Amino acid sequence: MNPLRLVFAEARKGMWSLLALALLLGLSIGSGVCITSVEKAVRAGAARAGDDFDLIIGAQGSATDLVLSGVYLRENTLKLIPGELLSGIRRSKGTAWAAPLAFGDRWGRYPVVGTSADLVTLGGKRGVAEGRLFTRPGEAVVGASVPSHIGEHITPQHGHSRGGHESHSFTVVGRLQALGSAWDKAFLVPVETLWILHGLLPHEDMEKPAGAVLNEGRQLPGIACVVVKPVGVADAYRLRSFWSQKSVVDGAGRAVPLQGVFTGEVLTSLFSDLGGVRDLLFLMAIISEGIALAGVVLVSVTGVQARRPLLMRLRVLGAGPGYLLLTVWCLTSLGVVLGCLFALAFGWGGALGCARYLAGRTDILIPVTIGREELLLILVSFGAGLVAAILPALAAYRTK
Repeated sequence: MNPLRLVFAEARKGMWSLLALALLLGLSIGSGVCITSVEKAVRAGAARAGDDFDLIIGAQGSATDLVLSGVYLRENTLKLIPGELLSGIRRSKGTAWAAPLAFGDRWGRYPVVGTSADLVTLGGKRGVAEGRLFTRPGEAVVGASVPSHIGEHITPQHGHSRGGHESHSFTVVGRLQALGSAWDKAFLVPVETLWILHGLLPHEDMEKPAGAVLNEGRQLPGIACVVVKPVGVADAYRLRSFWSQKSVVDGAGRAVPLQGVFTGEVLTSLFSDLGGVRDLLFLMAIISEGIALAGVVLVSVTGVQARRPLLMRLRVLGAGPGYLLLTVWCLTSLGVVLGCLFALAFGWGGALGCARYLAGRTDILIPVTIGREELLLILVSFGAGLVAAILPALAAYRTK
């Protein structure tokens, strides 16, 4: 006799119970798939967003805050360093290019970042996707996601306040290509633009070429940090060591100790913390999967007892113990197969949802993929389910 006919008949008869068990198993396995996929995607997205920021030099304090502000444009209170420090860093041996970063103003929810052409073009390696690069303090290049057009005049605001620089504005002259980072939602202006808007430099400097005041050797207002592109790896370590031992004097005559931070090192530390949380969540998902699998087995064993009259009639008609074992094993395994298919769908859908939410909060492109680790988890769960299905099958085997 073909056991599959009986398996499908019993599956149709108890379809809703079978689907409920498969959904329970799918949700438990899918949560593990979602966790590993999202954690991997967050690592990839965050690392890619920091690729262009090898070394950041700023005032001593939290290295994490320095990286989160400089690379991901997170709002943190950083101690300012004198703007004239930029010239010394640019002259340092092993520096390919260096660019200042200054924050504070916004246009709606879009931050205005004061910098130089070196950061916008990555030292001449990147052009604008639309328009042109800024050439004077009154101009701006915007990120790919900023809802403004070339030629539009923008009046920035003081942080999140409603007050703005009504007497000053800048004109959008270019747009960057999509970077998949927080910089897609930023206004990039010459750093002296922010100084002039806040009355830290005379308005006459607005007529000079962009970057001119940075090379005049005069005392300049403060900046948040300096992004440095070293020529090579050895230069990077030498520059970090050199500037981490230096102090500069700010406008009030106070010494400001400096620190050099490798973005990669800070991200590694953050990823380590993230990995600890991932491991805990993954452990909880595995425990949940074990409980769900035990529930499937328990319900299947109970189902064997409920089908005992049917099994006994089959024995009377000549069905052997092996036939009963195979039939119940196939029926239980069908629930496992459906659960694993649901797990793939739930894991993929959940990972996409989490990535979309995180991207909206961080402005970082998070590329979700179902890779070898996730497929291996599903396959291991599938194998464990097939093995566990032997238990209710053995209960059927003993039916006399």
